[in-house]
Amino acid sequence: AGTSRVLRFYPAARLDGLLERTEKFGAKTIERYVGRDDRLVYRSVTLEDVTSATGISREAAAEQEPVIIKMTEKYARDDSVDAEADTAKRVFALRAGYIQVFYHHGEG
Repeated sequence: AGTSRVLRFYPAARLDGLLERTEKFGAKTIERYVGRDDRLVYRSVTLEDVTSATGISREAAAEQEPVIIKMTEKYARDDSVDAEADTAKRVFALRAGYIQVFYHHGEG
């Protein structure tokens, strides 16, 4: 049912440090990064499956604007900041209407 593709990049040749992008068409996109100043290492975007929700064809759904349900970002540890103040993950649950922020754990 779902078609997907994986794109791999040379991160040193890109300004954003994108290493890999995995797309499951009409459902989810996952991006992995390296060497970014903001320490972002992962980003995912989950889309609403309009084909099952509305019964329209995949071709018709491809022409519609995608609806984002959830976005997630993960960050590498920044040793210059206390772990309890260093963001590890952010979840933006747009459909549910909330944002979650998780922090790295300190030693012990």
